[in-house]
Amino acid sequence: EVHDYVYVTDVAAGCVAAMTSDSHGHVMNICTGVDTTLKQVVEIVLDAYGAKNLKPIYQEDKRTVKSAAVDKLNFSRAKAEAEIGWTPKLSADAGIRRYIAWANARG
Repeated sequence: EVHDYVYVTDVAAGCVAAMTSDSHGHVMNICTGVDTTLKQVVEIVLDAYGAKNLKPIYQEDKRTVKSAAVDKLNFSRAKAEAEIGWTPKLSADAGIRRYIAWANARG
């Protein structure tokens, strides 16, 4: 599966930008526009913890129900950029690493 991961502070900033803009009644995506696979997320997490030598084993569990979600959706942030001047500040990699640092600091 492929997803568009957006860090929470970027989502909040997008919401504030939309609420304080002159653009009303428009639908737009608050997204990065960048595809990130679950495999990439695992690799980022392993690297952030200094565990690059670990190799995950991926296998399909036949007992679980397959997600009804599609494997990939394409999102564009062009409308948010044009109408409310919003762009994300963090990549998926940077956001995951920031979250891990935040969680580790809290024990």
